[in-house]
Amino acid sequence: MTNCLPTTHHPLTKNLNIDLCDLTALNQQDYVLLGNSDSISAFHTLIKDTSAKPPIRTLFSDGNASDTSLAQFDPTSTSVVVTSTSNKVEMLSAIAHIEKYRILDISAAMLNNWSFYHDAPQIPYIMLFCTNPVDRHPMWSHAFQTWLNEQGIRLIYRHPLQRVDSNLLAQSEGVVFWGGSISCFDLIKRQLQDLDIPYSFCECGFFPQADYMYFDPCGINVESVLAGDDLAWLPTDYLSILSQKRQEFFDPIPAYSELKDYTFIPLQMAKDSNIQSHSRFTQGMQEFIDYIENLYPNETLIFKTHPRDPSHYQLNAKNSSWSNASSQSLIKSAKRVHGINSTVLFEAALFGVEVITEGDSLLVRHQHQYDKLLAAMILRQCNVKKGDFSKAKLTQFSHLTFED
Repeated sequence: MTNCLPTTHHPLTKNLNIDLCDLTALNQQDYVLLGNSDSISAFHTLIKDTSAKPPIRTLFSDGNASDTSLAQFDPTSTSVVVTSTSNKVEMLSAIAHIEKYRILDISAAMLNNWSFYHDAPQIPYIMLFCTNPVDRHPMWSHAFQTWLNEQGIRLIYRHPLQRVDSNLLAQSEGVVFWGGSISCFDLIKRQLQDLDIPYSFCECGFFPQADYMYFDPCGINVESVLAGDDLAWLPTDYLSILSQKRQEFFDPIPAYSELKDYTFIPLQMAKDSNIQSHSRFTQGMQEFIDYIENLYPNETLIFKTHPRDPSHYQLNAKNSSWSNASSQSLIKSAKRVHGINSTVLFEAALFGVEVITEGDSLLVRHQHQYDKLLAAMILRQCNVKKGDFSKAKLTQFSHLTFED
């Protein structure tokens, strides 16, 4: 069950000396600030009313300034402070001689999650590496933490770019990453591999996401162990499990009634690793919108933006429109759902409407057995509202082990 398929990785070409820091570290020596316009603006807002030392220079990573050379700065007396950008590791790796500098990641202070990363471990403990527990903890990982406490095990958080002592890793009962193959995990993954310590992954689940989380020994989405699983372990009544979930998930939601005979197009976050690593639409959602409108010039199209996407997009076709209706409602009245590799596509497959995918996903890997795939996804996840975690399920779907 733990035979992982080859996946897309982000190998680091340099041994970056990164550590998580708070505002007090800014006063230790001069520093150059590196980030995109939005994160740099947020950084200056953060330090405006504090005694934190300002940067001696700011280097932009989004095209507002072309010079990202550090040649004029002495690495013995100058640090590099990186703000909260989604591609910070790739950005840093592209800078000449960056490995000579001490790099401070200020994202925990900017996201107000610094306290999560400094709990003193009390054996036994499991380590969860997460870039923003403020987003994940209240709804998902808190339930896992509560269940672990009942087993006499602590859950401690660490940031993937936080310097972690090897003994702390070796003494843990297990290591879990929230999310998949994002580049900021590479440093700690390399350390774990050198120590021969296995690690697992977790992510919010399905039907609905707010109620579930799942674990995996290989990764999330198409990097999950399910990608190469023959699903022979499913119980014989898996179709009844699927039918019950379909009823629970869709029956309370009325079908969309404003339009008929349309194609529903759910959009995603452009910087999501699922888009960047497993699709061709790496330039953003406008690229995908234009593609869809050109593909269906005479059809009624309903687009829905990702709920966390603040971007504004342009629809050009006369039969295109936006909707804020629930995805379940839009799915129930659609003749097809056409997306990249969105979670909404799994919801559409559960309902039974035609699904078209433009990116790699578990639906592509199991395109002739959607029912089995969906049943497997349902059976492996844990209900965070009910706290139905189990040692047997976690042992089957992760590298975590538990003593009897």
